[in-house]
Amino acid sequence: MDCPAITAEAASKARTAILLVWTVWLAMGWAVKGQELTCPAEPASGKENWENLVDAGRKLRDQSRYPAAEQCLNAAVSLTREFGDTDPRYAQSLEALAGVVQIRGRYQEAESLFQKGLAIWQVYPGKDRLDLAVGLSNLANLLRMEGQYPEAERLQLQALDIVHAALPPDSPVVLQTLYGLGAIQALRGQCAQAVVTFQNVLATQRKVLGPDDPMVAKTLSDLGHVYYTTGRYQEAESSYRRAIAIREKALGPNDVEVGITLNKLAALQRVVGFASEAERLWKRAVRIWETALGSDHPLLAAGLNNLGMLYNDQGKISEAEDLFRRALKIQEKSLGAEHPDVARVLNNLAGVYFQRGQYREAEDTYRRVLAIHEKKLGPEHYDVARTWNNLAKTYVAQSRYADAEFLYIRALALQEKTLGRTHPEVATTLVNYADLLNKTRRKAEARKLVSRARQIELQSGREQAREYTVSFPDLRK
Repeated sequence: MDCPAITAEAASKARTAILLVWTVWLAMGWAVKGQELTCPAEPASGKENWENLVDAGRKLRDQSRYPAAEQCLNAAVSLTREFGDTDPRYAQSLEALAGVVQIRGRYQEAESLFQKGLAIWQVYPGKDRLDLAVGLSNLANLLRMEGQYPEAERLQLQALDIVHAALPPDSPVVLQTLYGLGAIQALRGQCAQAVVTFQNVLATQRKVLGPDDPMVAKTLSDLGHVYYTTGRYQEAESSYRRAIAIREKALGPNDVEVGITLNKLAALQRVVGFASEAERLWKRAVRIWETALGSDHPLLAAGLNNLGMLYNDQGKISEAEDLFRRALKIQEKSLGAEHPDVARVLNNLAGVYFQRGQYREAEDTYRRVLAIHEKKLGPEHYDVARTWNNLAKTYVAQSRYADAEFLYIRALALQEKTLGRTHPEVATTLVNYADLLNKTRRKAEARKLVSRARQIELQSGREQAREYTVSFPDLRK
């Protein structure tokens, strides 16, 4: 998204605000009302025509007219070559084009463009090195989308050091850079740090921009997701609904950003047991994304995957598998075979194998998921623990009880460390472990685990405790 307007006192820094691409944030939101633009058909050479091309490309992007925006910005890139391969205007054109290419899901191509632009900024870093900070943050955001979290965090911290040194703490540029750090922290599983970062950004945004600014909605949406991840469901729902209200008013009901928060709210509704509401929200998000972004975008894949999870819950296994396979095809093409989002779709496909009794296929798929998570997220991420739990279930189904118990113990320890002792995912693992204990005739131990799991569920904000695989009557036998 474009950087919000900067005050008159900071007019000297306005160019930096205009230059901010912010990639996926930048273009997935700001609807431009009024007359639609077209790209100049035969741009002549010169600075004025280059500025017209870039301006038209950004406005087309903000209207979600991505093919036209890309055509316009490609023309701008071609035009700036006459200024020289190290001219800052060439870097600006590359970054603007990269932002649109990224929105369209062509991440590797976008990364190459950002790298070229960053190489220029490293030679000509701009006033107070702010152009360099923008380039670092743009590339960090893309690496975050590609699942390269440690490198993304390193670049984002570099950018944050630069903008903190050059600008006041309530500058929109500082807030956007700090927001980027929070987004990376959330994806790396650093939930406590992410909450603090987002809350700090949100407080300043409300003060500087007002409570109904789309930037406030963006932060609310992502803060809500961290609340959801850590089991704070009521806070998550409140954040999501407020974000949706702001976005619908500011951007329209069919904006891509509206779909993003609808997707998150749907996941929450599924968890708390409102399946029909979750389905309605996911179908709406899928419609928005397919219309705005096309049929092969990673965001659409996320919506298809999530709708598949809901159908899987309802026993619609074939429908779920079709959605998972469609999502997987899109994700592997757009993100590569080792992206964490690919792993999450594979995880769900493995669940289908498990339900059909294809335990070896499920085991092999979960092992692929585990390898991706450990490589991309690190060995202490909560997604690693979730995969251990799922893999252990396949061992139980094959009567490999010792292997399963080893993984359940590891999963519980990691979940309690990363998510806390009262998180709903801890309850899930407790129940699965109790099932193993029941099967191996350790009913007293199993009862203790189920009792603890029920307490967690009842405290988590759900309407009722889940239907456990291992019930109390089973354990009394």
